[in-house]
Amino acid sequence: MAIANQISNSVKEYVRLDENQLLIELGRQLELIENDFNSKDHLTAAIVPAVMPDNSKLAGPIGDKFKTIAWKFLNRFNSTLYSIMCDPHDPNHGEIQQAAKTSVEKLAFVLAGILGAHFGWLPALVVVLAALLVKRFAKDTYEVACELWSKEIQTSSH
Repeated sequence: MAIANQISNSVKEYVRLDENQLLIELGRQLELIENDFNSKDHLTAAIVPAVMPDNSKLAGPIGDKFKTIAWKFLNRFNSTLYSIMCDPHDPNHGEIQQAAKTSVEKLAFVLAGILGAHFGWLPALVVVLAALLVKRFAKDTYEVACELWSKEIQTSSH
């Protein structure tokens, strides 16, 4: 199956998770990448995740650890991710807005492709991150979500 189809299928599953589950999974994937990089001859995260993790095994201190890892990552890339999603001057803005009008799954799929191309991030990472980011836009209209995100960035930079 083509990677695009695998990503599309995974995104459909991951957008069903809540934000807490996605944060834990993002942190888990980031730690897995680091561990694989230091100890294996391949990166597990280079493969699109087909099976959802068992979240019951990720509760408690291990889940908290993964959420901390995820938040550090998100804080590091917050402004850049905002620009990709919300800046009307970003070259992908039109494609993202069009996808947002279609469905949450379509937005996550398009965003996963953009994140993979823009950053060169591995498939397992972009699938989880795209699903997490679209959760922000599922609560409000696209414009309101961007406005709230902009205020969050301004507040955190002071």
